[in-house]
Amino acid sequence: MESLRQLKHVIALAEHRHFGRAADFAGITQAALTQSIQKLEETYGVSLFDRRYGDVIPTAYGEIVLDTARKALSDVEHMHREIDLTRNLASGRLIVGCHPYFSEPLLAPALSRLLGSFPNLAFTLEIGGWEAMETKLLGRKIDLYIGFANDGADARIEVEGMEIPPFIVFCRSGHPLADKAELVIEDMRPYPKAVAPPSRWFVKKFLSFSERSGISGGTMIHNLTTSDMGTLRRLVAMGDVLGVAMRQSVQAELESGQFRRLMVDELEFDISIVFASEKRRSLPPAALALLNEIRAEAQNLNWARNA
Repeated sequence: MESLRQLKHVIALAEHRHFGRAADFAGITQAALTQSIQKLEETYGVSLFDRRYGDVIPTAYGEIVLDTARKALSDVEHMHREIDLTRNLASGRLIVGCHPYFSEPLLAPALSRLLGSFPNLAFTLEIGGWEAMETKLLGRKIDLYIGFANDGADARIEVEGMEIPPFIVFCRSGHPLADKAELVIEDMRPYPKAVAPPSRWFVKKFLSFSERSGISGGTMIHNLTTSDMGTLRRLVAMGDVLGVAMRQSVQAELESGQFRRLMVDELEFDISIVFASEKRRSLPPAALALLNEIRAEAQNLNWARNA
């Protein structure tokens, strides 16, 4: 039976394609690496690598072993991470998925406070919508997702919901609409609009709202979708682009007078944020602590009504 050490040797040789370089990377002698690979080949009775013209290339059999080796080492790494996370809050790495709308106003301050209390915790943050993150949750590629609600969530996913304030529409201070006290959605039609990537749930919610309100859905077709709030702010500041985002995402610009909020009375409907995780999996202490910090931040922002 091959050992994890031997599987690491297979990966090193496949990536470096040279026994000497692979041995240096693995921290062993070239002779030891050669012996390790030969033992595997003897075990299975096949050649794992073609050795010719100074190059080392995996054979078809080698590709099978290589694929299995990578999966096995990934599983072992995942096991160690789970143990570290479950043991306590002092260490470990948490992988969090978050919709771009919520990363700055909600997640960033919560993470800052948590890291202040537990500086040895490590976090990986992945930005994206529900459609991409649902698969990662079920595949345990992320531990927790923070984003919009989704009507068609997989039954294997645990969801906690919370209503949040409606998004706002904003523009630069010199925009033609900036000084208008009251607006209707039709007033927005002539101007380009920039939003963070909306989820299917959000699009469905808006279209339903538009139908009830007698508003043309085409009025709110966005010209730019970006997950980078910095880019969105820049576009609004430089021209006549209208931005759509959470107020907290542009709070500094609103307070300084650089941006103006447009009061579009028709554009208000309930929106929910969700905290999602896999049902069969107990959340580690770090994830529970992060959720507590997020709820506290929601209270600070005067959100926190259970959906």
